[in-house]
Amino acid sequence: MAAWDEGQQLFTDCRKLTAVSSPSWDTGGSISADGSTLYFESDRLGDGHFPGHIFSATWDSQEQDFVRPEIVEELKTLPGTQYRPSISASGHELHFIVEPHDFSRNTELWVAWRHALDEPFRSERARPLDEINSPHDDFSPVLSADGKVLLWTGWVTDGPAGGSDFSASSIWMATRADAFDPEKHVEPPRFGDVRKLALSVPVNAYNVAVSPEWPGAGAKIYFIGCIPSLCRNLGGVFDIYSASWQPAATRPR
Repeated sequence: MAAWDEGQQLFTDCRKLTAVSSPSWDTGGSISADGSTLYFESDRLGDGHFPGHIFSATWDSQEQDFVRPEIVEELKTLPGTQYRPSISASGHELHFIVEPHDFSRNTELWVAWRHALDEPFRSERARPLDEINSPHDDFSPVLSADGKVLLWTGWVTDGPAGGSDFSASSIWMATRADAFDPEKHVEPPRFGDVRKLALSVPVNAYNVAVSPEWPGAGAKIYFIGCIPSLCRNLGGVFDIYSASWQPAATRPR
């Protein structure tokens, strides 16, 4: 975890979240807007489901750390492995991805929702985002603070041996007219108008995040990326990038 320094305009004081970290794979963290809950993925159960399951942990002001990590049990019953969670600013939607245990299809974007913040996320209130899922891997979803734009990373082709083509990853977005309102909607409104974001430099992108100012001009997106010539295979060539949003997006041809 790192803190934003307004004066220096960068993240500082990077430290390990000791109370929730395990000897296993722990990654994909997302913090609720009020700072009270951390959602992340972990394979600490050792049940062979890599990269694991979705966990949550609660902020302890005395410990100055997230504590008491617990699996989000109600989502564990969904088909496949659920990981890379992203909690919405409202706290009513949790986006994540699902991969079948038998790898019979590529990863898909899902959403779980609740009508009150004291309710758990449940499998009966979860669905795949079939309106925007592609035949290829769709990964790392994140909802803008206004609840109207979903961003994610994905591949438009499979790799030479099938599966993910990590050398062709891009940032994608879809929009909806209305944000999810628990008092008006039975379930979250569907997305449409899928488009690929244009980056001003040739960088392949993974694990996107977006600042609360979105969709205002100059809002930041953050992503893990690599120079195409260096990322033919997964390895130690990734860096963290930021980019400023300009609303006049260029559609791919």
